[in-house]
This record gives sequence, C-alpha cells and structure tokens, in this order.
Amino acid sequence: MSGTDSIAANPFDKQQLKRWKHKNIWRKARRFSIFTVLLLLVAAFFASYLANLPRERHAKKASYAKRVQLGFNKLWSSAYLTLDADHEDPFTKLPVAELRVKGFRIDRLDSDLPDSGREEQKANFRYRDKEYKGSARYRGDSMNHWALPQKSWRFSLEKDKDIDLMTEINLNVPRVESQIANYLGYEIAEKFGDILVPETDLVHFRLNRTYDGVRLLLEQPNLEFIERRNLPPGKIFTGDIDSTQIYGNVPRKQLYIDSSAWNVTSATPDESLRELGDLFRVIGQEHNPYSFYYRMQDLLDVPAVIKYIAMLELVGSVHVDSTHNGKYYFNPYSGKIAPIAWDTVAYFWKNNQPYDLAPNPLFRVLLANPEFRELKDSYLWELINSDLSEVELVKRVEEIRHQAGNDIRAFALKLHANDKGIKHLSNEDWEAAIESLKKTIIDRHQGIRNYMQTQSVDYNLKKIGPKTLSLAVQVKQATAARIVGLQLKFAQRDLSGQQVRLRRRGLEDVLRTVAPQEDNIVATVAGQNLSFDIA
Repeated sequence: MSGTDSIAANPFDKQQLKRWKHKNIWRKARRFSIFTVLLLLVAAFFASYLANLPRERHAKKASYAKRVQLGFNKLWSSAYLTLDADHEDPFTKLPVAELRVKGFRIDRLDSDLPDSGREEQKANFRYRDKEYKGSARYRGDSMNHWALPQKSWRFSLEKDKDIDLMTEINLNVPRVESQIANYLGYEIAEKFGDILVPETDLVHFRLNRTYDGVRLLLEQPNLEFIERRNLPPGKIFTGDIDSTQIYGNVPRKQLYIDSSAWNVTSATPDESLRELGDLFRVIGQEHNPYSFYYRMQDLLDVPAVIKYIAMLELVGSVHVDSTHNGKYYFNPYSGKIAPIAWDTVAYFWKNNQPYDLAPNPLFRVLLANPEFRELKDSYLWELINSDLSEVELVKRVEEIRHQAGNDIRAFALKLHANDKGIKHLSNEDWEAAIESLKKTIIDRHQGIRNYMQTQSVDYNLKKIGPKTLSLAVQVKQATAARIVGLQLKFAQRDLSGQQVRLRRRGLEDVLRTVAPQEDNIVATVAGQNLSFDIA
C-alpha cells in the first residue's frame, strides 16, 4: 500500500485536533491567570503598604489612590536620598550619644504604635564617653517622632542615677528644614535670662552602634530640673496633647480655661492645681486693668513670662499656644509661676507673623495691659541691639552649620514635618534652608526695628476740678515715648504768683496712696505760660 493510500485510509481526526488545541489554550490561560492573580496580589500588597506609610494629618481623609501616591513618593525619595547621602563622618565635631536597645525590645516598641512606643524598655546609654543604665521609649505626639525609621527617644536613668543631675533625657529628631531651629531657639531663650531653659545639645546619635542621624538632646523638665537650678522644690505644671488628640477624635482641651487639661508633678504631697486655677480666674474674670496689673504680679514671675513672650515674638513662633507646649514652675517661696521654655522653634514660621505675638490667652491678656506690653518691647529692643542682633545670630547659625554640617549631610532621611505633610530633604534642600534661615533672621529683626520706631502719640487735656487739669497721653506705637517737657498757655488767665504742680499718675499708681510730695514737678510760671521740665 502506497503512502497516499495509507493517508486516504487514515484521515486526520479534526475534532480531536480541536480538542487538543482548546485544551492547550486552556492550560496556557490557567497559567496566565495564576501569574496574573499572583501579580495582582503582589501589586495589591505593595499598594496597601504604600497607602499605609506614615503621613501627616492633612491626608488622614485622603482617598486610597491618593494615599498610594503619597506613599510611593515617600518611598522613592527615601531610596534616592539614602543612596545620595554623604558617608558618615568618623571625626564628627558633635558630641556622640549612643543608645543600645536589644532587637526584641525594639520589636516590642514597634508592635502597636503609637501606644507600644510608650512602654519602657531596658537600655544602655553612652554620652560624652560615660556609660549609663536605664530604660528607653519613643516620645513625641506627632508621627514624625515615632512612625518613621529614625525615632525620637526618651532615656530614663536608673533610680538614684543622673547625668549632672539630669535623670531624663530626650533625643529628638529635628523636624524643620534647617534641622537646627529648635536648638537655636533654646539658645536664644537662654540669652533673654530669667526664663527656665532645659539643657540642650546637638548630638551625633548612634543606635546599637550604627549612625542614626542628628538629634537634639534635651533635658526633661522634672523635679531634678528644678534642683539643678537651686530653686525651691515646688510644682511643675504641664499642659500638652498626645497622639489621640492629633490623629484621633479626641478634642483638645483649652489649657488656659480648663485646669483639668494640666498634669502636675509635685515635690510635696500637694498635687493640686490651685495655683493655676487662681491664675485662670484672673485671666477670665478680672476686667479692671488696674486690679489685673497687681494680681498678675502676685501670681506670676512677670519678668520671666514677659521675656518668654518677647523671645517667641522675636523668633516668630506661635508654637506655645492654647492647647499644647505649656510648661510652668510654681515656686512655693515666692508663690509665683514661671515659664519653662519648651519647643521654642526659632523662626519656624519665617517672617510672616505679626508683632505683639500672643498665641494663647495668658499672653494676650498680658499684652493687652500697656505696662506689660511696654516691658516686653523694652526687653525685645535691648536684645536685638546687643547679644541677639541679626549679626550675632547669623554668625551663630554659621557656627552650628560648620560644627554639625558633615553629620547632617550624612543623615539621609532629614525631615520637614508640619500639618501639610512629612517631607524628606536632600542636602541641597538643607543648604537652601540654612540660607533661608539667615535671611529670615535679618528680615525679622529689621521688621521689628521698623515697627518699634514708628511714632504715634495722642494727647487729651481735660478739666476735672476747679483747680485740676488732667493730661492723658496715649502712646499708639510699639516703642515707648518719653516726654521731656510740657508747656501750656492759658489764653484768658494770668497765673503769675501761683504755684502749679504736675503729678504723674501711671498705671502702677492707681491703686496705691501717693503722698502729696511724691512725683510732683513744680512749674515755671510766666504770665499765661506754664513750663514743666520733666526730663
């Protein structure tokens, strides 16, 4: 039988070929489907990871797609900046602070943030070539402190141990573009004097022997904080917020209205908030400006509080507001409350804040009183023309840049965090921020000078008795006005032979008895003219 006859006798089974073809297509389709499903699962997992990367409160209601986009941007910039960062400087000019915490203890801290981060874990700490034992945890209300790779820490020493009488130390991640604004703010607060300022240091930070960026080492205000300053053991009042009030639905309490918003640490069994309650009643209920003036001086260390207001105005910070960053010390000997500088972010808002800056009710009522406002202006004017001039501050910024620059440039994930989001900074961003900081210092100082040098004074002369005239002077600018002389002319009356006296009645005189001979200036009389030499 020929080949042709064989094929003719056994033709192809076309139906079988179709079945084989369909079976092969289905097999490929299954393989492709499995691959596609796996790919989609990986993509979904990756998208979920991106969507849940830390983001600030501006995006807490963002759509899923928007959160994925924000997460991708953050992951991409983190990877790029990590590759682009300088190498660690083995010859750092900064003090070295090293924290050692075992891996499983860090896992515990990370297990259920932010709550788990508050649980103390055993740790060792090395600072300025000395070893200390104690415990460590994360700190800070905003997620830039605890949700990203570099954390802010609080180290507590063992009982009865201290570092120069400091028993608790914070190691805070810098959160603004310049990376040095908070450190500079504490230095400026020190220059004002009278303000209680925690000890600060800008340090090269190592976690378990690995460089982990620059940190602001900051003393925690506690009872030892008072002891280090040789002050009487009293109370520390703290009014602040936590993460639930930022990211949850827990409303913030108004610190200067509600005493229950404050925590107290006391050196005695008296843990009441009585002193704050007395202060808040004056803030809210004392509308007589003269009585207010005296009551405030009974309750407050006025020079310290006014200097704190002046300091915050100089650096343009509204960060000590109505709901957080309130820290005060009550001195049981003087019976007065004094401020503790906290989170004093220098030039945080650049130069876009007004003057007579008063971000909380206590500061507002004090600056509404002309004597206290004048005192604030005098402190501010004196320091911007001496130790805190723009020349001195720009010079100090350059010194800090020189000292910390290598470490900051090697810190890959530098942060700029605010309500608008968390952004990682390149080294070019940081250098530009330093230049911007210097410019802001110059602009702010010049703005304050221009504001204070504007002259505007009104006068009003009124008869209040048969032989008594009242001359009221209203100073309408920020700086004080000095009256050096006063001349009056009576068009229809000859005063020859009469003795005329001028008696000053300032705000501080209204509620006290003034003897007749006190503060009197005798006029020079010439016919219808009176002349007082006040200078």
